[in-house]
Amino acid sequence: MTNDDLARFRKSLEQREKLSPKTARKAASDVRTMRDHGVLPPQSEQLAARYKDRLYAWKLWADFCDAEGRRNTLKRPEAPLAPPPSNRRRRPGDGHKRLREAVSVPVADWKRFLRVVEGDDTMPGRVIDVLCSSALRIADVLRTPLSSLEEAFAREDGLTVIKVKGGKDIFYSVLAAPREWQRLYETAMRANAPVGPCIAQAVSPGSSWDGNSAAYMRCRRRLQELGRAAGIKDRMHLHRLRRTVAVLFTNETGNLFLTQKLLEHEDASTTKIYTDESNTLAVAKAMADFNRKMRGR
Repeated sequence: MTNDDLARFRKSLEQREKLSPKTARKAASDVRTMRDHGVLPPQSEQLAARYKDRLYAWKLWADFCDAEGRRNTLKRPEAPLAPPPSNRRRRPGDGHKRLREAVSVPVADWKRFLRVVEGDDTMPGRVIDVLCSSALRIADVLRTPLSSLEEAFAREDGLTVIKVKGGKDIFYSVLAAPREWQRLYETAMRANAPVGPCIAQAVSPGSSWDGNSAAYMRCRRRLQELGRAAGIKDRMHLHRLRRTVAVLFTNETGNLFLTQKLLEHEDASTTKIYTDESNTLAVAKAMADFNRKMRGR
């Protein structure tokens, strides 16, 4: 691996993978560091974060080697050792706190974000567009075989079977977002993706659908880039798309049962987590109307 190889690798990430110059530069830097200093992150760094970054860079490099028909001699990064157990006692009230990115995107920002996503022709962009129109999890989309989409397009009702969280098979109709699914399929075929394997392999050759795959990481990083392009200041997260669709869908329909079926929740109490925002907004609007009447406004 020479510096010229790394320069071509970085250029390929910007042109073929549509990564930002900053992301491509960081991936190339991580590959260079692993070449020069080994694949185990130094003990002084934040091991978990650095391991994920280097694993992502290594998978991008492996794909680059496959595209050039060369053998990848760089070893896969080693996972850091687990930190020693801490003796610090947790203070009262230090329980789990919900992440900020779990809050839904405001309607005005969401509409602007959708316009940006629709104009993005990258493969991760097509996956994100489907997420914005289906409320599916990222894993549900990435592990969907292209052959299942072909079967759905051949039916008038658009029905197919997809595998969701917990390994459960569910019926799903692509008629919920026909244009988005069709564009995802066409982009995958232009990328010469095989029909049988999952969509993840169209996003990144050789990838699986799990959360450590290069396909997942590419979609996550592309989402953050699209969020910045849409002017969204808060950090965008893939699961935030699912929550936003659920909240806006509930506001539009007022039907919690449909929301439960949309999210494929067996227990309505799980759906309540997603609809708390909708209920709070409905109460706030009703209280505002009440105050206007009482005060004669």
